[in-house]
Amino acid sequence: MINFGDALRLFREERALSLRELGTLSGVNFAYIQRPESNDKTAPSDEKIDDLCGALKLTPQRKGVLRALMTMPAVPDALFDAMRQHPAATVDAFIVAAKVSFRGNRPVTPQDWIAHLDMLDIDVLKKRDK
Repeated sequence: MINFGDALRLFREERALSLRELGTLSGVNFAYIQRPESNDKTAPSDEKIDDLCGALKLTPQRKGVLRALMTMPAVPDALFDAMRQHPAATVDAFIVAAKVSFRGNRPVTPQDWIAHLDMLDIDVLKKRDK
């Protein structure tokens, strides 16, 4: 399961940055960054999130996922991986997918989640058009 701190660490590692390097690039103390990554502290302020996202060069989708994870329980690894692999998926679909209760087969692989996210995105677009 992936929570806010895990996602922050994975995005940092994706850019091959150490905590100190991210701290320098973002202007956020590296010890402050380490706390959420270690699940020792709740998510940083909106301003610090903006600074971190800018330093990590996150796309709007990834920034939205990180912000969503600040306020929700941990999500399945495969759902998080699906969002990383599918940049066209919306944050709205991610949020809905994270909250869905499955009666049948729950998506297991990132590819399963991608198909589910695409289906949810179609539903989201239909509701917006009404």
